[in-house]
Amino acid sequence: MPEPQRTIPALEGALKRLTLSLLVAVCFCMGVLSADDGWTTYSSRKYGYSMLIPKGTAMMDKEFGGGWAGAHGEHEGVVFEGITKLGKATHGEIVEFGIRYTGVEESRWSKVDSGDGWTVYAVEKGENVLLASVVVGSKAGFLLFLKTTKSDIHAHKADYEKWYKSVKID
Repeated sequence: MPEPQRTIPALEGALKRLTLSLLVAVCFCMGVLSADDGWTTYSSRKYGYSMLIPKGTAMMDKEFGGGWAGAHGEHEGVVFEGITKLGKATHGEIVEFGIRYTGVEESRWSKVDSGDGWTVYAVEKGENVLLASVVVGSKAGFLLFLKTTKSDIHAHKADYEKWYKSVKID
């Protein structure tokens, strides 16, 4: 009768640790892939900012008049715009431009979040909602926003929060 196979306890422990480590690594990689799924970074050296946009969104340069210029893109009904005031601009000047450009009075701009030099507003008009990120930079002022519907903003709240938190200026 053959002898039963014996395992070496140290080898068995090492295999368990290796399997656990590989499992953790696979889970981590899957989490990273799903967090970035559907988004890519749009960066404009010309205007000095970057932000997340949906993959496949074509951004085109656009003049907005009065020293304001930037880029515009649309994806599945959602509008993305990054607008820069060439030269210094105050927070108030950026918001004033945003009011003129969107046609939505200041009383409809509600602060959502803020940080060092930036403020995010939700701007509602009818069924449309804009998330507007106002950023005062050392060399320029920035108004970056996305425009969508109320139902879309509620259905994809986490994605849109990720969008405004992705905004960076050079």
